Amino acid sequence: MTSINFNITRERCPGCDSNVLSHHKVIICECCDTIYHAKCSEQSFKFDHVKQMWHCSQCFAFKSQRYNPFNSIIYDKYDPNTVERDEDMETISNILKDCRSYNMTNFNRLSKNILNHNKPFISIVFNNIDGNASNFDSFITDMSQYDEKFAVIALAETNIDEENKDLYKIDGYSSEYNSKTDGKKKGSGLGVYIDNKYQYSRIEKLCKCSDNLETLFVEITNTEVPQIAGVVYRPPSGDIQDALAELDVLMKFLPSNNVALTGDFNVDLLAQGRNIAEFEQTIYSNNLIPLISIATHAKPGCNESLIDNILVNSTERVLGSGILESKISHHNPIFCFISCNTKESPNDAKLKSKYDYCESNIESFLNDIGRDIYQSNFSYDEEGFEKFVETVHEKIELNFKVDSTAGFQSKRNRLMNPWITSALIKSVFTKGFHYKRWKASCTKINPLGEETLYLKYKEYRSILNKAIKSAKKAHYGKKFELAKGNIKKTWELINELRGKSKKDIKASFLIDGRIVTERREIANGFNIYFSSIARNLNSKVQSSVPSRTVTDGNFNKTKFKQYLKGRERIVNSFFLSPCDEEEISKIIGSLENGKASDISVKVLKKSVNYLSGHISRFFNWFLDNGVFPNKLKTGSI
Repeated sequence: MTSINFNITRERCPGCDSNVLSHHKVIICECCDTIYHAKCSEQSFKFDHVKQMWHCSQCFAFKSQRYNPFNSIIYDKYDPNTVERDEDMETISNILKDCRSYNMTNFNRLSKNILNHNKPFISIVFNNIDGNASNFDSFITDMSQYDEKFAVIALAETNIDEENKDLYKIDGYSSEYNSKTDGKKKGSGLGVYIDNKYQYSRIEKLCKCSDNLETLFVEITNTEVPQIAGVVYRPPSGDIQDALAELDVLMKFLPSNNVALTGDFNVDLLAQGRNIAEFEQTIYSNNLIPLISIATHAKPGCNESLIDNILVNSTERVLGSGILESKISHHNPIFCFISCNTKESPNDAKLKSKYDYCESNIESFLNDIGRDIYQSNFSYDEEGFEKFVETVHEKIELNFKVDSTAGFQSKRNRLMNPWITSALIKSVFTKGFHYKRWKASCTKINPLGEETLYLKYKEYRSILNKAIKSAKKAHYGKKFELAKGNIKKTWELINELRGKSKKDIKASFLIDGRIVTERREIANGFNIYFSSIARNLNSKVQSSVPSRTVTDGNFNKTKFKQYLKGRERIVNSFFLSPCDEEEISKIIGSLENGKASDISVKVLKKSVNYLSGHISRFFNWFLDNGVFPNKLKTGSI
């Protein structure tokens, strides 16, 4: 007779490490199907707000989590008909659902889509940089791979004082800094960079620095409605209760809309606990809504956390938000797009025209004028001159003008310092590739990932950082070599590196009792003022006739020629020799490249051989006939 052995494997509860019997109340993880005692579920289970599922803590620790407490409010999967629809809640929930991680390609596609929908916006990016001295150049290089030139760049943990801010410049930006806390070498300091096309003012009453909370706020004023942008850092060493109390007081001073408050709050919204609940109570009671819902901070071997965020109180204006994959510290940069119109003059259409003077366009322009202008026979009179000017203008528009509605992005639109090359940007992309490969190897069993992949990423990151420093050094070394023997230029470079270069002052004038910042309106104001001086003076004089004589009680006008009596007329006063092509070429060659002109001076110098002959012949005809061409009587301001 054959004996049969029944090997029964009993389930064991991971929570209490004891057997699960048939009469026990149990709960099953909907991710890994592990059975737990019901009494152990409070300590062992967490709720996934994305999938509306309960997961054991082990699965929850090694899965991509998302913060979205509004999802369960607007939708109940067990009884969906009982929840009333709330459009505001749905809007907030959808913003948190759509928050995601973006690489260079996806982010550029997102910004281009928003731009193509003709939605004016301002873009904000924040990063805990973990020290300007070690990471600022790497951060700027990383940001240069994105086509979008951010309107506001906010930084935390700069570890520098306000007086040293000019050592860390970004071309095309102005900056505001808060000094680091006294006595702290690291883990303190805030900075904000604002695109130079925006007028802004620092809000001193909202800027503070304490052991518990650091804040820095600016107000952008040349937008349709003023936009407030702020950055916050809560040092983990400070008292969180005091920090939340200070933050609550500060938020009471903020307006009810058009506020974007970004920063590192050091409160993990993916975790649970009293501090998290109190932080939520603080921000929601002040009508501030978080835009970031996925992890922003990660250290090898540690759970990911959501401690960086952007808080807004006008969610209806949010066009997009997320995190950027490229990072230089343990924190990912976070960003958002907010719809916002910039004030513009209706007469400012000319300023919107964009011209791309790249080498290929210059080559095409030279081919066109060589074919259609150089060998053309113009009539050398005023009519012929107008035709000549119009033909050159048509060739410029054809070869250089870029359609402003096509979402054009040249390298000058990017956030780029001059020493950042295309090779460095490509290397940043490669660094991100190595990081993603290592990150993909991190599993529940092996949270540190494959060591070889991590070492490869770490090595490449180190090489890239050295390359960035070398590129910056080589750039300034070349500039010093070109300035050799020129003391003025040399000291300009030295002061630039010391952060002591001349600052651009944004024009702001009071015209008819109102502040005007738009430069065309300022120029027109100056023109009106100076052109009306004589008229205003004449109106104050009893008579506008300069001189009169009295004859028999009657006034007679004195002609100006009477003042010339007794003076001999000099006919042979001076003589002008006709100009030639060589003289015109020499004058054009002496022009400075940066000077304002209707045509790029660089392009004019390259095309001088095709244009100088015509220009010299027109000039000689005008002198011979005593004519000043109408085309040159109108000045462009």
